[in-house]
Formats: sequence, structure tokens, C-alpha cells
Amino acid sequence: GASAWGRSTRLRGDECAAWKTLHSALGGQAWRQCAGLWDDPCGCERVQCSADGTRLTGLDLSRNQLAGGIPSTLSKLSALTRLDLSHNLLSDGFVADAFAPLTRLDTLLLDDNIFTGQAPPLDYSRYTTCDIGNNTFGCPMPPAAATCHRRWQPPPACAREPLSPAC
Repeated sequence: GASAWGRSTRLRGDECAAWKTLHSALGGQAWRQCAGLWDDPCGCERVQCSADGTRLTGLDLSRNQLAGGIPSTLSKLSALTRLDLSHNLLSDGFVADAFAPLTRLDTLLLDDNIFTGQAPPLDYSRYTTCDIGNNTFGCPMPPAAATCHRRWQPPPACAREPLSPAC
């Protein structure tokens, strides 16, 4: 179910269920941080919850051994303002539908993963902080994707297919 414990007892049921799905889908038991907090996300120092404890507002799960594809239930975390899933082993493309409802999101960091396929057609220019670089997205990149990188990093580029197969 969507029951929560510890600091997360006031968390909305849909948010609790979305966290549990995210935790399970991305190998949560093997994470460096938050591994044992499947039912208590607000108990993890890398998770920010609203002042009243009902919503998840920030996830910093960078460098945390996340693996797999981002589940579409991420879309249920509509109060998120910060999402940092950088420097992990996230793959299997990336679901634009999971990000579209996250209208409060101002920080999106998905760099240094192993995403393939097309980068989702998001309005990357709306994020204050954004980075999708160091992945293997196909060409062409969506409009404004070139703006989605940290100042010290090169703009994200698509992986170009070779003109002819190798001998």
C-alpha cells in the first residue's frame, strides 16, 4: 500500500506510492543513501519534504547507484522543485510524460547517466538549473536542449551514427 512511517507519516498517499515505485524501479535496496527508507522518504537527508510533511519537494539522488528506467509515476510528484538524478546508471530512454506534469520543477539534473533514444521534447529553457549532458541521446536534439548544461560543461550533443558500418 501507500502507508508511510517515521517522518513521512503525513505524506500524501499518491506521493508515498510514487516514491515507493521510484525506489523499487531504480534498485533502491542497493542505493548508497536512502536504501532502507522505502516507506520513509522524508527520513532521508537527500529528500526535501514540504513544511507540513505532505509533499516531496526535492530529490537529490545523485551518485547513488540508481539503475534502470525512470518510472512514469514520477509525474505524481507534482510539488517537486528540484530533481537531481545525475551520475547514476539510468537508462531505457526517458519518459517525457513523467516530466510534463512537474510544472514547479526549476532544477533538472540528469547528466552522466546512460540514457539512449531521443531526449524528451521538454522546454529546457524554463529550468534555472538544467543538465542532460553525457548521455547517448539520438539525433536530432529537441529545441532548447543545447541550453541544458552547467556552465563548465559543453552543451549536450546527440550521438551521431557512423556514415557506414565498420569493416
